[in-house]
Amino acid sequence: MGNHPESHRSRATLFLMEQLVVIGIFAICAATCVRIFVGSYLMATESRDLKNAIILAENISECFKAVGGDAEQAASLLGAVALAGDREIRLYFDATLAPCPPATASYLVVLQEETRADTPYTKVATLTVYKNDGSVLIFFPVAARLKGVS
Repeated sequence: MGNHPESHRSRATLFLMEQLVVIGIFAICAATCVRIFVGSYLMATESRDLKNAIILAENISECFKAVGGDAEQAASLLGAVALAGDREIRLYFDATLAPCPPATASYLVVLQEETRADTPYTKVATLTVYKNDGSVLIFFPVAARLKGVS
């Protein structure tokens, strides 16, 4: 009875079906793991970019305050080349936060001066850090007391 070709074929079919179920379960688990790893990589990248943006923003705002609100002088303190526009300064930094040319930049920092009548002895600007894809990482106002004013 056990040596009939039909029972042997039935066992082989059952074995193949079991293998397909195991492969299917494995594929589902593998897809879940890949999704988790990709998500953690994206979170780590976003976290690194935000940390770098905060470091750049702190450094530039401190330099801006130290030189009494002169954005170009603040840029030179950082060793960055300031590209001046209409009431704004653009600074470019690479992934290691070193100053670099615009073509190789990972981060763009824009320091835009504001005119405010309520702060005559203070220079106010808006500091924005952009990622190289154009997305805003951090945005806040910065103020510096004008030099020579007590």
